[in-house]
Amino acid sequence: MIYADSQADVQLSYVSLEGNFAVREGGALYVVTDSRFILKVCTFIKNYARDASAIYASTLNPDYEFEINNCLFNSNRAVQNTLSLFNAYGTIDRSIFSNNFANLYSENIFLGFSEVTINDSKFFMDR
Repeated sequence: MIYADSQADVQLSYVSLEGNFAVREGGALYVVTDSRFILKVCTFIKNYARDASAIYASTLNPDYEFEINNCLFNSNRAVQNTLSLFNAYGTIDRSIFSNNFANLYSENIFLGFSEVTINDSKFFMDR
């Protein structure tokens, strides 16, 4: 699991985050307080957290948009949400969200006070 706080800059390319666990938020990636993240060709598989099994991001740096590009989110589990984005601005391009599970809110993306553009992405559940 990656924990980024206080103006951190996280850039991951071709990284697999699999089987991570967080008791509270951000099973694989937790990014807060004026930080930013850029993810390219990453996989998030079978991660777990109470909130945001794959990514929890809050109060990101407003001068830099986050990017999620060509990533796979598969079989992540949470009480609520696969991605939780609060006060976040950015884009999700060419990504796949498949077979994620959450009891509350969204099995994929929850947005709060955020502006997010999603392009050429797929969301599906094999049930």
